[in-house]
Amino acid sequence: MYNSKKYRKYYIKNRERKLRIRREYYQNNRDKIRKRAKELYPKHRDQNLKYLKRYRIEHPRKVRESRRRYAKKNRQYIIEHSHKYIKEIKKSKPLQYRCRLFISGIRQRGVKFDKTIDSKYFEDRITANPYCECCGKKFKFNFERRMDWAIPSVDRVDPRIGYIKNNIGIVCWGCNMTKSWSTPQQIRNILKYIKKYGK
Repeated sequence: MYNSKKYRKYYIKNRERKLRIRREYYQNNRDKIRKRAKELYPKHRDQNLKYLKRYRIEHPRKVRESRRRYAKKNRQYIIEHSHKYIKEIKKSKPLQYRCRLFISGIRQRGVKFDKTIDSKYFEDRITANPYCECCGKKFKFNFERRMDWAIPSVDRVDPRIGYIKNNIGIVCWGCNMTKSWSTPQQIRNILKYIKKYGK
């Protein structure tokens, strides 16, 4: 009969020896193990992903603790890798990266927003209409300059309402800042001034 207490006692006693044997075996058979893993992964991919998803839901505390331990142990590697990844994705997928920034910015503001809105929603809208909804300027997606007036930004048409689909406009940074810095009356005064003195 299986005795869990006895097995646990044996495992604790022989843990280091078992780990050493596994490490040695992996070092001696690394190529063979990797080749076998590549062959098996496509067959069991969906099953593994389902298991991982279920495990994260059932054991959130263990997952958090494991991530903290890994982050603490590999802090320098994570920083270097994340900087490299961001640099690459800015060049290869500037629109997708910009849309992810929209979502993170909305969440940081702590303003009410529609949970169904994600980065894909903004990607689809900008792909369908890559022009500012206010002035008609074509958007730029490069990250060469720190701030460009032509980059897309998310605007709440009515600032008193949160980020909901019928209250969101995708406008250039210049229009968004002008609207943020001015009251409706100030904008009307500017229009009157242009009509009076402009050609």
